[in-house]
Amino acid sequence: MSTPLSPSYGRLVAGSRHPRVAFAVRGTVLDHFARAAVFRIVEIDGAEHWVVEDRQVQPAADSEGHNESGFDRVLAALADCQALVVGRIGPGAATHVMKTGIRLFQGSGAQEGVMRSLIRAGVFESGRSAGPGCGD
Repeated sequence: MSTPLSPSYGRLVAGSRHPRVAFAVRGTVLDHFARAAVFRIVEIDGAEHWVVEDRQVQPAADSEGHNESGFDRVLAALADCQALVVGRIGPGAATHVMKTGIRLFQGSGAQEGVMRSLIRAGVFESGRSAGPGCGD
């Protein structure tokens, strides 16, 4: 199941023709935003998609917890992405992400299944939002 957490559609980065989506992943499963050390960057063109890279980051949270500088560090690494899909995210981090203009979704399960559901729902076309049942 995936749920849109922000309605705005992000901007395309210069030189990129297709929206880029960052998936917080641990293996093939969606991960918690603040604990994610890997973000799978995917470009989407209609029903087509391809993995650009698995981007390593220093997680926003450590043994001391997390703070805005940790969020800023991760979001700077994802600056070329228009959307972010996570397994979980706290309210403070979600607010921080949405202030950047990156479109935010929360899902559960395998990254590939959630991505296909979002594509089928057309959420990356003209700024549409995901409907009920997206990600099933």
